[in-house]
Amino acid sequence: MRRHDPEYIRELIDEWREGDANAFAAIYAVTCRKIYEHAYRRLSDIYLTQDAVTETYLRAGEKEKPADIPMLRWLLEITDGVCDKILRYNGDAAEKRESAPEQREDGEEKRKSGVEQTGDAAEMKESASVPAGDADKNRVAMAVLDDDTAEQMLYNILDTLGMEQNTVPLQNLDIYMGYRKQRSRLMILVVGIMAAIIILLPLLLIRPNMTMEKTSNADEAGRPVYTVHVSSILEIYSVTAEIGGDQMPVYQEGASVYTVRPTRNGSMKITVTGENRRRVSTSVLVDTKDTKPPELVRRKTDGRDAVTLFLTDNSGIDYDRISGSDEKGRTIEPVSWEESTGAVTFAYPSEKIEVSIPDRTGNVLRLILNP
Repeated sequence: MRRHDPEYIRELIDEWREGDANAFAAIYAVTCRKIYEHAYRRLSDIYLTQDAVTETYLRAGEKEKPADIPMLRWLLEITDGVCDKILRYNGDAAEKRESAPEQREDGEEKRKSGVEQTGDAAEMKESASVPAGDADKNRVAMAVLDDDTAEQMLYNILDTLGMEQNTVPLQNLDIYMGYRKQRSRLMILVVGIMAAIIILLPLLLIRPNMTMEKTSNADEAGRPVYTVHVSSILEIYSVTAEIGGDQMPVYQEGASVYTVRPTRNGSMKITVTGENRRRVSTSVLVDTKDTKPPELVRRKTDGRDAVTLFLTDNSGIDYDRISGSDEKGRTIEPVSWEESTGAVTFAYPSEKIEVSIPDRTGNVLRLILNP
């Protein structure tokens, strides 16, 4: 048992006050022998000592232990008060016996004298038969509280206090109370975890809030710009936008403001994801004024090596998505392109090729390149 653990002692006292006999027995088990030895040194009588120990714990049950005084010292102070009371009572009783008048007959005095002589002889005989060392050992032995006496005194104290008897023997209380302490700490940990879950669970389920509006100003290509305002107790993990599976550019303009600049027409889905991975989404139909596909300005053939197409478009050509396919369905990629001139170059075809040239608003120009 952790005898000097103030927190643990306070828990035992609280449980004792609530009627837990094992908690009281735990305090008794670690203090009763010190109390007994202290009382015996003052009273020199085992019966008076047992009475003093019992009275000490009975008084302790009626008092409030000061927080700044260790348990054993507090009990020893109570023991001193009990011993003082016993010594005063015995002293007063002896004084009364000595002051009582003596009215005895001569025959009685002679009888008393004879008894005293017999007693003196017996005492001399006894003292002669017990060595001084053995007498000291006997005195030390009487100052030690044995287990049976300690158990009986505990039974009497609990009975006087009106408490149920303890269910754990004194010899096993250290192990039992240590187990209870560990179990108590485990329960506190479990309760703490459960409380944290209860507090944090709503945060795990909270979705961010989002509002979206189309701004009046379009970008330089005439494409619309959408502003997204987000709010959440948790941090925002990401804001994304996509049309037909293609990601649209999203820019963070402030702590909770984002802009989306779609590069093509179609149903655009904007998704805001919180730090807890909870999402909220909204969709808007992107339908810009530019509904015309890119235009072919001219075509240039470089012998039988390459074909260059010169293109233009108000919304801007999406060069990354330009591709062609032959009659067998094989994909034909352009050899090169140059955005500043709108030139897109393919290898000279050996068979018919269908070329798709999209702009950034989803309009597509389709051309046929023949050998």
